[in-house]
Amino acid sequence: MIALPALALLAAAPAPPALVSVHAVAVEGRAALEVVTTTAAVPVSLSRTALEAVLTLEARLPTDLGVVAPVPPLQAIEVKRTAGGVAVRVRVDAAVPHEVRRQGALLTVLFGRGPLSAAAAPGPSADVSNLYRGLLPAATPEGPTARLGDPEEALDPTLAGSEAEGLQIGLLTLRPFVSAVYVDAANALLDTATPLADRYYEVRPQVAAEMPLGTGRLRGDYEARLREGSRFALVEGSTTHLANVSFELPLGPNILSRAAGHLSRGVLETNEVDPGREYFFQLGRYERYDVSAGLRVQTGSRFDLDLSGSHYAVDVADGAGFFDYEGFSAGAGLGVELGPRVRAVLGYGYDEIPSATARAEARMQAHSGTISLQGEVLPLVTGYVTAGYRDQRNPGAGPGGTRYRGVSASARVLKEFSRSTTLQVTAARTTPPSAFESNGFFVATSILGELNLALPLSFVALAGGGYHHNAYRVVSAEIGVPREDRIATWMAGLGRSVTDWVVLRVDYRYEQRESNLDRFDTDGHGFTAQIGVRLYRPRVRR
Repeated sequence: MIALPALALLAAAPAPPALVSVHAVAVEGRAALEVVTTTAAVPVSLSRTALEAVLTLEARLPTDLGVVAPVPPLQAIEVKRTAGGVAVRVRVDAAVPHEVRRQGALLTVLFGRGPLSAAAAPGPSADVSNLYRGLLPAATPEGPTARLGDPEEALDPTLAGSEAEGLQIGLLTLRPFVSAVYVDAANALLDTATPLADRYYEVRPQVAAEMPLGTGRLRGDYEARLREGSRFALVEGSTTHLANVSFELPLGPNILSRAAGHLSRGVLETNEVDPGREYFFQLGRYERYDVSAGLRVQTGSRFDLDLSGSHYAVDVADGAGFFDYEGFSAGAGLGVELGPRVRAVLGYGYDEIPSATARAEARMQAHSGTISLQGEVLPLVTGYVTAGYRDQRNPGAGPGGTRYRGVSASARVLKEFSRSTTLQVTAARTTPPSAFESNGFFVATSILGELNLALPLSFVALAGGGYHHNAYRVVSAEIGVPREDRIATWMAGLGRSVTDWVVLRVDYRYEQRESNLDRFDTDGHGFTAQIGVRLYRPRVRR
């Protein structure tokens, strides 16, 4: 009789964890071994010899995974059953360092040096550098699809205690955060470029989430900005919504597919409507979405092929100072690993704003060729640098503005001086669509530097400055020459983690716009004070 309950308990017991997939990909310019299991709580260990790294998992191997194609500097990958579970043997030189990340059922081992080594993992005080950086329209030359508020992935030097930071609900990891912001600013909002003083409050709930999905990885984040207390009906009671989602899925051992989406709705985030910063007054409600997809094909050698495509659309309220438009782009790139920490890509891109766009002058087609470096572009400097040649036609624009042939560029590089002291420089040269007179585009050139500096008593300071220049091609009817705008920005901030859960920060930002059309001359400033609360247990760093 005793045996019957025992057999029933055995039948009801969950199946032992199993190994689902093993594949090698390039992540952040480094080779990465990604291992997915059916459950998160799988004991693992990692050992190194002069010739290989051995990852041992206490899990079943239901089916043979076949040949796993390596990514340089990995030379070979072998998955075998053992008496205690499964061993993943990676042939790699002992001089190549490794780091381990664990996110639920996904275990990632990165080989080579990345932008942040395990020894330099930031302490809680560094969190303040990722918080609110000013009210004025973004001075950074980022595209509107840049992820907003995306938390940095934690890097683990060992497997001990390597579960990802956040709230774990099965395979799902959540990182909720909420902040309250007081804003005292003067900016152009209404029908002219005259700055208007305003004070109000914002509440910003945020959440980032990720989980393994099959053999892939799903990530997303959402932020709302709720405003109260403004003296302007356009701002009072308004809410901004910012959401991002991305998905990566291996299609066999040599192909990695990806897809991403971005949605933004609001009023004040003018760079979502116009990343070139022509649109800065006569604001109205907007909505923007972006979708993209791509494939990375690994050849088993130093070379890979990357294919991508995207579509975006912007809808602006009637009476606002910009127009509705949409666009398509497609690209192909041939990548080559120049070393364990740097990758070069030779690329081709096609862009189009179709004739269905509300403004005929903005209709365009463009071809571009680029070359870029990604990873450790210089000793102790990580990021990417891209330069190329662009041939763009806007047949509906006015005389002198129907074609652009010249340089296009973008860059984001990070120099780390110490654990919490970094310098980031972003720069770009682009041709965004224009709503000014009969221009179809303008040439926007920008550069911004931001220094995060560790101070005594766990304070972190932010100091930065930037310059942005917009050059038009069509002669303006008002002044008889093409329009030019020059925008100078500087900013400063100070923050501190009060506890592992609470962060305080104050920021000030000033911006001056000078144009050869006097009605566009303006300046603006913004002071913000913020308290942020992390709603999950922070990582205990040893």
